[in-house]
Amino acid sequence: MLPATEGLTADAARFVLGSMPSDPALRRAAAAPIIDSVAVMLAGRTSEAGQAIGAYARLGDPRPSGSAWAAALGGSASPELAALLNATQGHALDYDDALPGSGHLSVPILAASLSAAAIAGRPVDGAELISVFAVGFEVAAKTGVALGLSHYKRGYHTTVTGGTFGTTAAAARVLGLTERELVTAFGIAGSMVAGLMLNFGTSTKPLHSGLAARNGVTAAMLARSGATASGGVLESAGGVLDLYGFGEARPEAMGSLGAPWALLEPGTGLKLYPCCYAAARPLDAILGLRSKHGFTGDDIETIRCAVPKNGLRPMIHHRPETGLKAKFSMEYTLAAAALDGRLDLASFEDEAVWRPAVRRLMEKVQLVEERMLRPEDPDALRSSPATGGRVEVTVALRDGRVLEAAVEHPEGSPAKPLSDERLRGKFLACAANGGFPAVAARDVLRRLMTLEQVPDVLELVRDLRPSEVQL
Repeated sequence: MLPATEGLTADAARFVLGSMPSDPALRRAAAAPIIDSVAVMLAGRTSEAGQAIGAYARLGDPRPSGSAWAAALGGSASPELAALLNATQGHALDYDDALPGSGHLSVPILAASLSAAAIAGRPVDGAELISVFAVGFEVAAKTGVALGLSHYKRGYHTTVTGGTFGTTAAAARVLGLTERELVTAFGIAGSMVAGLMLNFGTSTKPLHSGLAARNGVTAAMLARSGATASGGVLESAGGVLDLYGFGEARPEAMGSLGAPWALLEPGTGLKLYPCCYAAARPLDAILGLRSKHGFTGDDIETIRCAVPKNGLRPMIHHRPETGLKAKFSMEYTLAAAALDGRLDLASFEDEAVWRPAVRRLMEKVQLVEERMLRPEDPDALRSSPATGGRVEVTVALRDGRVLEAAVEHPEGSPAKPLSDERLRGKFLACAANGGFPAVAARDVLRRLMTLEQVPDVLELVRDLRPSEVQL
């Protein structure tokens, strides 16, 4: 049973509707993941999950349409369907940002915000979108923390569970819900949370992001339409934190909304590699060694990767058969990076996973968790698999050399943020991967880089269509 936390849900609603994210640093911190999220939504259109979700949308209507932009269709759809499509695509390649401990929040929050903007009955400008995004991200992040570590350790995916409350907050703010309506929307959202880590490595994993986005839009629309729900969904016995916290919920985290903002502390990490974020530090280490010393796959005797406790928790596939499963394989990601000197979208084609050279090299990868690699939290009581302490990668070469590298913070993390140049490059590469024309992609990117001045966010993407659209 949770300790009494009177009014937690109502306090969250007041924060959502009343906060003004005016700090310039906060607004800059929100702008980068918005750009990154649009990029990965475009990239995911041609992925397995992107193709499946697009085909699903056409089952009931071969030419779906509506008021909201849907990248998967190269056109439009209803707000709820568009949120589902865009966010599923955005997480399809595991190339979207990650907030350790709370999941992949930016894509579903942006997708829900854009869908809500389509039915707001007024233009939503770029400055408002940044505020809405920051508020939704904050609610999702703190809900993820409040659910506690047992929630994740038992196999729940916080992108859906915590993320659904963030998407509800974002959609509600755009749609102008009252405080009472938002409390109701949170109650509705509480009956929608799910998401199993068991599905990591399948196209259902990106569906989690889509469900989080759709859930938020649906909950906000239902509440505005007069639906009812229990009022204390966060703090009540039988509520979300009670049921899904497994005795280790941290309701006090909801009391720190905006103090500090999660976008500033700890901050979200943008990805250089389209795979699980737990691999980011080991990949920086081995690619750095390869670049510095110039070895090839044939030169390698062994690769040893040591990570802090629980650092291998999401890396559940040891001999992956598909590109999707390979995204959650430390053996594959390290072997492919060592063999090719890179790890990019092409690395996760099914054919790439089955190359004989990479399969042989995978057998030379040794993985170990060591408590004291995270001395400030050796038993991972406060840390996610991707954060804290350091990782160590040791490459033993056949000529007798032993090369070592340690990484605390990966490139793209708050401690080593992506440069504007790297972010632009990622955006344009993602657009090309999704089949979007380079000229249109550059125009959208230019406006996204000055999002504060955009008068209507829907105009950003409304005419962005793939070169070839299947209808």
